Amino acid sequence: GTTLNDVTTLAEAGLPSALHRSSSVRGDEVTLQVGPDEQHIVLVTVHPLPEREPPCQLLMLADITSYKEVEADLTRAKEEAEETSRLKMAILTNITHEVRTPLTVILGFTSMLRKGVQAEYERFVDLVERSGRRLMRMLDTMLDLAQLEAGSLDIDCQPFDVGETVRREADFFRATAEEKGLSFHIDAPAQACCACSDEHIVASVLGHLLDNAIKFTDEGQIRVALEADHDEIHVRVHDTGIGIDEDLLPKIYDEFVQGSTGLERTHQGNGLGLTVSRRLIEEAGGTLQVASSKGEGSRFTIVLPRYAPSA
Repeated sequence: GTTLNDVTTLAEAGLPSALHRSSSVRGDEVTLQVGPDEQHIVLVTVHPLPEREPPCQLLMLADITSYKEVEADLTRAKEEAEETSRLKMAILTNITHEVRTPLTVILGFTSMLRKGVQAEYERFVDLVERSGRRLMRMLDTMLDLAQLEAGSLDIDCQPFDVGETVRREADFFRATAEEKGLSFHIDAPAQACCACSDEHIVASVLGHLLDNAIKFTDEGQIRVALEADHDEIHVRVHDTGIGIDEDLLPKIYDEFVQGSTGLERTHQGNGLGLTVSRRLIEEAGGTLQVASSKGEGSRFTIVLPRYAPSA
């Protein structure tokens, strides 16, 4: 014989009006005022019981205040993380552009300087140019990461001769490898071998793999091989370098992960190259695979879809 309006706490919370909208309420959230300074969020479920005399309703209240507080905390943390990520990408993009512009000028004048410098000083010009190009690759990697995170990277997948790209990129790194005393081999068929992908991305990723192979190899050889079947093209970069520890293999595509860190760090790099390379290749329709053993070298493989022109 008691109505909800007779229950002061529920009436003040507006529960009666919520129930009047429907004879059956499932999952309405209602805020109940408990005391002058405390509120509870309650999940309300109401089932009519018309067979009872007089007819009545079964009212179930579940206090979900703690769940709603956790939900609010998670939402707030998510928004803060997204804002931090946006800020990081903005800083990354701005720094990349600001450094890249003067570096382009430096590299341009370096090539001019080589034409007039005395032979005994050519090695200094070579050192400046190699260091500048290493820095340029790092900046390009950072810019690619920023564009990937922002979803603004332009992908232009067109048929191109992978063999030509492989030979061009490999020839660029040959001198660096031979200066370290490494033998350098290119195994690519003379006939055209076309893939449908983004040539700029493929060249960039291959360049990073070759740079890594030379950097982590102190003796032995670097081999670049191009193989193709009916559906796929495989570009493999083999080295006889330090290899990758088995425990590290599952993490090599994580951001800023390197085999050596802190005071024990033995090689240069920012730990982003493989992360960005895999994401770029996947955006361009391919995959990046790795096989390695500690102390026995590594083999990275770019897998691309082969282009088959329509008859």
